[in-house]
Amino acid sequence: MKTISPSLQEWKILYDLAVEFRKLECWKWMQDNDLFGVQHPDTGQVGYCSVMGNLGEHFALAVYPGSEGLESYMQVLVSETEEDALDAVLRQRCLAVSFENRKQLEREDLEVIDALSLQFKGRNNFPVFRSHRAGYVPWFLDKEHVSLLAVTLEQTMEVAAIVKGQEDFLKPPEGEMILMVRTPARDSAGLRWENRWHRPEPLPFPKEDTSRFDELHVRRLKNRSGARKAVWEVDMFYTPAPVKEEGPPYYPYTLAIMEHFQGIALGVEMASPSDYRETFRKKLLDVMEQMPQIPHRILVKRPEASAFVRALVTDLGIEVVHLRDLPALADFRRGMVGFMSSR
Repeated sequence: MKTISPSLQEWKILYDLAVEFRKLECWKWMQDNDLFGVQHPDTGQVGYCSVMGNLGEHFALAVYPGSEGLESYMQVLVSETEEDALDAVLRQRCLAVSFENRKQLEREDLEVIDALSLQFKGRNNFPVFRSHRAGYVPWFLDKEHVSLLAVTLEQTMEVAAIVKGQEDFLKPPEGEMILMVRTPARDSAGLRWENRWHRPEPLPFPKEDTSRFDELHVRRLKNRSGARKAVWEVDMFYTPAPVKEEGPPYYPYTLAIMEHFQGIALGVEMASPSDYRETFRKKLLDVMEQMPQIPHRILVKRPEASAFVRALVTDLGIEVVHLRDLPALADFRRGMVGFMSSR
């Protein structure tokens, strides 16, 4: 789907709000876990907001759209290992404005700033706007993004002013899993904003994975003689080595298949985050056909890997077990990231 670029006037509104937000320095009295929401007056979607900068290092506002965006924020918080933290970062779903040094801006950023005749000086003063999507390098905003971020910046400053005078404004009632949300209301006088407690919507139920091996391959694999003893580890994750093709650069979505006891890599395949299912299906089938026996058990870590593998092997009688830690795959990922970092 073709995106629509913002007009110069829309950019001006967004930059003016960003400059005002930077001057406010509300991160001096707000923490990045002081979450609140802003409901867009046109779409009704709630963007969950995090103000960053309390440690004096990275100054930004991130807006996580809907329950899926909020979940991507929560996954960063609960990450227990370096691999989990990296994966959570690469799966972020948010819009962000951060304040950077000039050398961190891209040509496209500088062109908009020059067209608006804006001037910024000093460290952490240049506004940078980016859209974060799971599996993709942070990218430039389209028209819809600019509108959403402008509304959110304006309302964030309203929330920040309230929090400055009322420290517990964002603290929910005891035991309640709710967040304060700036909610628009229209009447004869126009648009006004109200503060309401809001319970985030549950995550949408994942679509059933319909990937399958065809009947011929299923019969061939099941008819192999001998006892099944092998245990495999299978995972799907983003690899932090951006690929530039058409459109925004992406982090390759990677399928890794490991032998559990010996830690041997049986197969690795990479694909685009938006078009990986058939590629991964073929790779898993190829590995099964190359091995003397199919495994009697496959260990998986991530829910999406579990759903994908279960759908494929359901007719083969292979047990799929969901575990928190997969040692062979953890070693493999550390080696892969280390190799790519040294290039």
